[in-house]
Amino acid sequence: MKLFLVTVLISMVAGTWAIECYVCGVSGCTDPFDSSASGVSNTCPGSSLITYEYCVKAVSGSSVIRSCATACTEACVGDACTYCCKSNLCNGGTTVTTSFVAMGVAMLAAVILSRQ
Repeated sequence: MKLFLVTVLISMVAGTWAIECYVCGVSGCTDPFDSSASGVSNTCPGSSLITYEYCVKAVSGSSVIRSCATACTEACVGDACTYCCKSNLCNGGTTVTTSFVAMGVAMLAAVILSRQ
């Protein structure tokens, strides 16, 4: 049973290293978002060399850009806002929220393993 839980925990952690994000410039990135629009990709540029941890959605007025980032800080200045999230393709919604489900399951598994 311990081996199974350790395997699940490791696979969850390993899966967070290779995040997929929607990537598009101003064209095709508008809200409401259409992931099949021209110019939209779900491949982070240089992802074979760079380990991205965040998906980003940047909004300024009516312009929207979606991308990947190694670090991200949520902030708004005037009508320009940057939103960050850490789950696959999470930057496709009209609002972006951080998903804590995988983190919660990993923490629960760690607590269970530490008590046995």
